Amino acid sequence: MNALHPRRTTSCRGVGRVRRRSDTWVAILTGAGERAFSAGNDLKWTATHGMPRMPKGGFGGIVFRDDIWKPLIAAVNGVALGGGLEIALACDIIVASDNARLGLPSRASASWRPRAACTASRATCRSRSRWG
Repeated sequence: MNALHPRRTTSCRGVGRVRRRSDTWVAILTGAGERAFSAGNDLKWTATHGMPRMPKGGFGGIVFRDDIWKPLIAAVNGVALGGGLEIALACDIIVASDNARLGLPSRASASWRPRAACTASRATCRSRSRWG
């Protein structure tokens, strides 16, 4: 499910290399496999090791970065949940497949609640062409 823990977050630092390389003009972020872009935080790792420290760039090393001027594209196939959705939203463009599912899961007993929620209907290429 491409869940992230500190060691895996370190492997996501390729975005910094994108910023430094003069022969790279754009980066496409995608998950391994077809089931998930990223399910967010690795809850099994967190249960065993405790809550990880947030890296300098935020979740996945990318969420709070503002030093990358090259376009980042999130190619979402499968689920993008929690921190995985945060990574996708940190990109300039999200390209989602027909089976993409985006969300911020929470439990009824969660200590925090979102102040607002928004939904959007899925737009297919055919319906989008009617908009002009």
